[in-house]
Parts: sequence; C-alpha cells; structure tokens
Amino acid sequence: MSAQPLFNKLQIRICMSEMDFDLGYREERISTAEAMQEDMYFYLLDWFKTYGERECGHELDNVGLIMPEPEICKGEETLVEVSLFDDLAPGAQLVFGEESMPLKEKSVSVLATSLRFEQGELCLNLTSDDFAAAEKIKLLNQMTEDGVIDFYQKRPIHLYMEASGRREGLHIPKRKPKPSTLTEAEKNRLLDCEVLDYEQYLDLLAYYEEKPCVQIEPVETTYKGRKIFSVNCIKRDEHLCYGFNKLRSERLSTAFTARHHGNESSSMNSTFRLLEYLLKEEKPLMDKVNFILVPFINIDGGMLHCEVQRKHPKWLCHPARYNSAGFEFRKDFNNPNSIYGEARLLGKLWKEYLFDIITDNHGFEGHELCQHSRSLISCRFAFV
Repeated sequence: MSAQPLFNKLQIRICMSEMDFDLGYREERISTAEAMQEDMYFYLLDWFKTYGERECGHELDNVGLIMPEPEICKGEETLVEVSLFDDLAPGAQLVFGEESMPLKEKSVSVLATSLRFEQGELCLNLTSDDFAAAEKIKLLNQMTEDGVIDFYQKRPIHLYMEASGRREGLHIPKRKPKPSTLTEAEKNRLLDCEVLDYEQYLDLLAYYEEKPCVQIEPVETTYKGRKIFSVNCIKRDEHLCYGFNKLRSERLSTAFTARHHGNESSSMNSTFRLLEYLLKEEKPLMDKVNFILVPFINIDGGMLHCEVQRKHPKWLCHPARYNSAGFEFRKDFNNPNSIYGEARLLGKLWKEYLFDIITDNHGFEGHELCQHSRSLISCRFAFV
C-alpha cells in the first residue's frame, strides 16, 4: 500500500429529489440531502479505516478528501457521478515553459564563511557542496522580488552563496505590513455575521496587526500551502527594555487555537472577539499573562466549509470537519515530521513558549445544538 494520502479528492455528485426544509422551530430542519452528505462522508472514512486494518494491518485515516455533493433536483431521477482526482504532481516542481523539474529534499553541506553588518543590515556569506546552490539562491531572490515568497522577516538580511564557481545573492527585506482597509464597522460585521474564509482572515490579521502589543507571525503552512498565523499578545512594560525571552519566561503563557474542525467556524469569530476583549477590557491581565492566539488552524478544512456553506448555508458541512486529506490531525500533534503543517504547529509554539494552559476552542453550527435526542449518529464519533 502506497503512502497516504492515496488520492487528492473523491468527488461523489448526487442528483436527488428529496426533502430539504426548515421545521419552523428554533433552528430545526429536515434534510435528507444533508443527512446523505454526512452519512456518506463518515461511513466512507470508516470503510477506509477498516479496509486498512484488514489489508495492511493498520488503519487508513488520511486517504484524501472525500466530498459527497448531493443536490436537490425535484421530480428528477436519482443520478450519481463519481470522480477520483489525483494530485497534479507528487511534490513541488519548478516549471520552465513546457518543462518541469521536481524539487526533492536532500542533505547538503552549507558553510558560513563570514558574518558582518553593513549599514545596519546583516550580511552572511555561504559556500555549499550543492552544485545548484547558487542557481537556487538566484531563483529565490527573483521570487522574493516578485512577491511570490514572503519571509515575514523582522530585520533585513543579505545572503551570498558561492558554489561551483558562481556567486549569487539573496536580499530578504524587512517586512512592511500592508495597511488594513477594514473599518471598525466592517470588522464588526465580519465577526458578527460571516463564516470567515481565508481572505477575510488575512484582512482581520492586517487590521489587528496595527494594534499595540500585537505581533502577527507565520508559524506553519497547511498541506494545501496556506500560511497559518499566530496572533501574539505580549505586552512590553513602558520605559523598560526587556527581551522577549524574559517576557516569555517570567509570565504565564496561554494558547488558544480555534477552528480545529473546519466546519466549527464560530470558534474562529469568538477567538477574534477574545482578542478584542483583551485589548480593550483586560489590558492589566496582559501584565501577567502572554496570550498566543491561533484563530484558524485548520484552514484547508475551513475553506471546504466555506465552499459548501455558501451553496447550503444551513447545512452542517461535515466533509469539512477534518483537513483536506480527511485526517484528524490532532493524532499527529506529537509528530514533528508530519506532512501536515496544521499538526506540526502546536509543537513549534510549545517549544517556544512552554504554555501553562492550552485551550482548543471548538464551536457548533446551527441546528446541531437542538438535536439533543438524536439517536442515529455516525459511529465515527465513537472512535475519534
């Protein structure tokens, strides 16, 4: 059996003449189409799990995205269309016109030959036994200048690489935060009324980055290549010069992660509201506690949720519960070599802050809260 994930996406389109309506009582509703989506998703996950246990001796728990897509087609016959998608490439590639070159990890030797400051900027000279090192540095510099790559560098740095008789340079500039375009009213509308997507999340980060005591830092990258940020609320005392290591070690540190399950979007909005509360109402608390907030940890799952939710705003969107490979990535929290950045993130932050308290902020969608007597649930929840 090849390494997981086994595929990019298993798409199941279903045209069905079924019920989908509100009951007029609180948020309760009847939708056989929504139930079909939930049941197919979880039972297919269970099928792969037991298939792996039977055939491979271990469960298959991150096979790829499983996406049932039922649609209401009144008066029409039921039609099912199944499509299986593979990744465009097995990994990262450089593309030159019609040609491509895979980028594979390999161990190389890099030696620092000199370190100096020029006009307040750090300059580092390197040599390498990788014959293509200089070409890679040149390409990386071009991508940085074109805005393809953002290192979120706090201080500018110059790297010079010598390899195979060539010398190329890379300039990583100090990051200049983009000014926020959000007004106070628009920010409140997003937090009170919207199921937030990735672009709205970035807009909110830009808004809060302008606030005192707030630092926005990229921590990891999701499986689909989206940046996951932490919002660090570390208050400096006025008129005192403290290093961040001192501020981290002499105060309590607490972490709040949110939207671990992509369809639990209310946790993300409430985490931003917590940030508002800290900055406006609880500033004295920040003299004693460092707050590290991760408002959107499962970004890939959350974007799937937005895709389904905008078609069916009252559905629970369970196929977006896990990440883009159908994986409950908390299982990999202790695996620093996980292929999923969303799983590696908490370990990275733990090494930096040694948190006293970690809160994983979950949430609910609509009518799920009203179904107290519901007797039929996916057996998936009994094991995950």
